[in-house]
Amino acid sequence: MMKYCQYILLILSIFTKAQSFAPIITNYSKTEYMGESPIWDIAENSKTGTVFFANNRNILKYDGNFWEKIVTNNLSITRSVASINNVVYTGSLKNFGYWKWVDGKRKYISISDKFNSFKGLEQEEIWKIFYHKKKIYFQSFNYLFAFDGNQVKRYKLPALSSYVYLVDGKLLVATISKGVYEFLEGNFIKKFNVLNDKPVVIHGIEHYKNDFLVGTLTEGIFVINNKNEVRQFDEKFNQVLKNTLILKMLILEDKLIVGTSNNGIYIYNLQNKTYRNYNQNQGLISNTIQTIKLDHKGNAWLGTDKGISKIELKNETELLYDYNGNLGNVFGFDFSNDKFYIGTNHGFYSYSSQQNITKELIEKGLIWNVSNIDNQLFVSDGWGTYLYRNSLDKISSNNGGYKLIKQDATYYQSTFTGVYKFDKSTINNPQKIGHLSVPILDFVYLNNEILGIGKNGGLYLFNIKDNTSKEILYKNQSLINPQIIREDNKVYILIDAQNLVEFDVNSEEFTTNKLNSKLKNIYRIREIDYNTFLIEADNILYYSKIENNTLIYYLIPKKLYDGKLVDDNLVVKKKEDFLYINLENGVLKYDLKSIRRDLPKVKISAKINQNVLTNNSSIEYSNNYIDFFISILSDDFTNYQLFYQLNDSKLLPLISPILNYKQLESGQYKLSVFSLKNGNFEQLNSFDFTIKKIWYLSNGMILVYIFIIAAIVFIFYRYNKLKIKQRFRMKQKEFQYELNLLEISHQQELKEVNYKKERQLLESSLQSKSTELAAQALKLVNQRAIITEVNELFSQLEVTDENKKLKRKFEKTFSEYNYNRNEWQNFEMNIQEIHQDFIQRLTLKFPSLTAKDIKLCVFLRMNLSTKEIAPLMHLNYRSIELQRYRLRKKMQISSEVNLNKWMINF
Repeated sequence: MMKYCQYILLILSIFTKAQSFAPIITNYSKTEYMGESPIWDIAENSKTGTVFFANNRNILKYDGNFWEKIVTNNLSITRSVASINNVVYTGSLKNFGYWKWVDGKRKYISISDKFNSFKGLEQEEIWKIFYHKKKIYFQSFNYLFAFDGNQVKRYKLPALSSYVYLVDGKLLVATISKGVYEFLEGNFIKKFNVLNDKPVVIHGIEHYKNDFLVGTLTEGIFVINNKNEVRQFDEKFNQVLKNTLILKMLILEDKLIVGTSNNGIYIYNLQNKTYRNYNQNQGLISNTIQTIKLDHKGNAWLGTDKGISKIELKNETELLYDYNGNLGNVFGFDFSNDKFYIGTNHGFYSYSSQQNITKELIEKGLIWNVSNIDNQLFVSDGWGTYLYRNSLDKISSNNGGYKLIKQDATYYQSTFTGVYKFDKSTINNPQKIGHLSVPILDFVYLNNEILGIGKNGGLYLFNIKDNTSKEILYKNQSLINPQIIREDNKVYILIDAQNLVEFDVNSEEFTTNKLNSKLKNIYRIREIDYNTFLIEADNILYYSKIENNTLIYYLIPKKLYDGKLVDDNLVVKKKEDFLYINLENGVLKYDLKSIRRDLPKVKISAKINQNVLTNNSSIEYSNNYIDFFISILSDDFTNYQLFYQLNDSKLLPLISPILNYKQLESGQYKLSVFSLKNGNFEQLNSFDFTIKKIWYLSNGMILVYIFIIAAIVFIFYRYNKLKIKQRFRMKQKEFQYELNLLEISHQQELKEVNYKKERQLLESSLQSKSTELAAQALKLVNQRAIITEVNELFSQLEVTDENKKLKRKFEKTFSEYNYNRNEWQNFEMNIQEIHQDFIQRLTLKFPSLTAKDIKLCVFLRMNLSTKEIAPLMHLNYRSIELQRYRLRKKMQISSEVNLNKWMINF
């Protein structure tokens, strides 16, 4: 029953604890590092700051800028990882070894396989790797393997063990049932027992002053003195730890860090014996802490069942944040009597500086402002203003007090309906200044005048002495988002997103003087104290001051508030060396001592399709998709704000360490990376590259285009010239022909006159011979067609001397041709000679063709119709058709194919 009560108390304590100020916690989920959920072990290369993680079947590498996943290609889970002398070692089931670069890729080299270290063993997993006295040790729960570079020695542990710890130069073996042994020169020497009466699982041994601190899984922490005497650590703290499971225990200076199975980590201060608990309510990615690694900067890397968390233990910057969203957006806060009072859109709360004290809800409602003035706490909501004296006492019914200050003995307050003033005698009856009833979000006091910023824009001046108020215009226009900066007796107003113009309060006019500022897109400015300001630009906060008429900017890392700033209601207050800034569901406590004033060292690398580019590379236009990787050497990217610029384009904040460019125009480019220092942008590094012209716009292609255009112009000119000559010749021929016709016509007329009578006499004779003349005409027509066909064929032949001679021979033959008895014989001989090549090819392919078939083929090749072929072959039309049909059968030519075209193309 008592055990159940302890568990109930534990659960109640987890859910009732307030959100207190906690160190900065950064989470990395598996979607970010693209790996798996469980993290079994963590190691660091302290020289480079690179952290390695054993992540199931992967090894993760993180340098503060980029994640790299190294796939082991092994079904065994990687349980341990270590970085020793710049070499990464890993251990898994029945295997341990190291990784090295081979041909640009990481390759695993197995030490255990080389030396057959697991011979005769079963199911031994390597859970820890460490370096001691020039040897690397690999530890399973039953064996210890020592590798000196030349051989591996295997040692059987005295009993089943949790871990082997390197403490103060000694190797201590924590067995479960036989106590703790020291491994010395190959032997195991018994040192002490933690609990004599039962087995105990030890998950941490640390040396502190003259004692050993031993963390156990279920029994809490024990102290072993130099006489090996055992006592409980801190009984109250031990009682808390017994209600959870200790999975890891480490010491960082005077802090004892304990990782648990279900409640995150505990940070125990060994000096003042107080502790704090950080779990998912304070921002951890999980409550199950499987492993912890302290890096050389004092950060605690936590490996959990859901991802990775990093806690900046040495950074005094802290965050009070309600991850459950119950607190609400913080609109106002202040300090009083060691308590921290917060006004939100959910109510008015108090927080104690003491640890483990539950937050107190004092009043529900929407609180606009909390101000401690002369140890009096003023609280404003939508219905009025109150004094808090263990309860809220209403002093004013003016709706919504945004800001309250005290000048001399008078209080000034901006509200929903303007600006009011009161003193001790009129505290319950504030007096309005002027007649304007506009909501004033922020204001400054300037020698009996108040310059205020409207919540919805506009700049307003309230004259306290004359009790007047009016809007201040810039170039006859209302200001959209004015912000105010004071320097001594000077006042500067933000008139747009960048320009701060001096405003003369006496003349109530703007001057031509400006305050130098390199930042663009300024959104909000809040005065902290004399000559110091909080400035928001591009959703980035800067701690700023004025030097030599120039705004100097110091970055507040964006990771501290990214996505958490409250719109329009930015509040900042300074206490000692800390700035307190309101957030959605919390407050940031920023350590001004952590401001980084030196410029970071930046490296720029570039890749195309995983191919690394060198500086001044020339890139093909078709392969124009470039990834740039901007790394901050030996530090986290999130600790700085960089800016980038491509050629002379606009300077932009670098939000991610990766930049992508695609389809850039051809030309020369320079990617530059800058950082702000002393109010100016300082270039940190640059990368030059050239995008080649697209192939059809290259210099070579331009020469080709010029040549083609010149050739086209020349050909067009020659063509036109030849065409004109040809037309002239044709006109000459036409004229000559017409002249001949006229002459023939004239002669004919003369003949008709002279031989009119003779014609009548010869009419009968001409009629009898008409048939013969018609046949001769037909023969002449056929001869002329043959001559034309032969001439066309000759024009297609290659122009050689032999062909020219042959052509002249045929021309002579046809010109001298007479109609004797050998006329047809000569015709056939000429046909055969002209088509000799065709006939040879035809007879070779179709040897079954007859002479008549070949003759028909020749006529078809001459593109003669059946009607024209019939008289030439002394056959009738039907006979020619029948012979064509038979010819198709012999040559297997389809009826759908034109026979004349087939012969011509053969």
